[in-house]
Amino acid sequence: MSTRVLTIIACILLFAGGIFAGLQFAGKPSGPGPGAPELQVATYMPAGRPLQDFQLIAADGSALHSADLAGNWTVVFMGFTNCGHVCPMTLFTVSEALKKLDRRPEVLFVSVDPGRDTPEQIAGYVAGFDPAFRGATGDEAQLDRLAESLGAPYFVSTDDGRYTVDHSGALFVIDPAGRFRALLSPPHDAEVIAADLGAILAAS
Repeated sequence: MSTRVLTIIACILLFAGGIFAGLQFAGKPSGPGPGAPELQVATYMPAGRPLQDFQLIAADGSALHSADLAGNWTVVFMGFTNCGHVCPMTLFTVSEALKKLDRRPEVLFVSVDPGRDTPEQIAGYVAGFDPAFRGATGDEAQLDRLAESLGAPYFVSTDDGRYTVDHSGALFVIDPAGRFRALLSPPHDAEVIAADLGAILAAS
């Protein structure tokens, strides 16, 4: 079995394990209880899961700390600018979903490929989907802290002379208190994302 196949399998297993751990920590997804949002596909954690402290480099070159996410709802997507299909389609779908909302969360694209994705490249990339989207990256240690908090493993490999990046296709919803509150797994649909985000924000 090739290294790439083993890497993809490991990514899937770690992603599943991370989400399971998050749910064990924060409580089970919401049901039709009092105050719980009615959701189509999102996994919602009523108590939330605090993020580890991290420091990334924003697309404008400034430092982006975990505390900087406080005060707003934020949708986080972790990918890379050279991604052939998953990343551009996900960001496009999110941009279409936000057009359907009166109350919009912020969107933060985090590149897991800092070796190739400079802040300037990230800035141009996210602006192509929505000028309001934010971008960031960071060193491996800081990216790992965020990925671990979200249960979103990624792998950058140069095995066999090929440069490959594997990452989660999920969207992670962070609340104004800086807690991981909801997960939207692929495949993504703009109508569904809009409905679930709208319900989550309306319930807050």
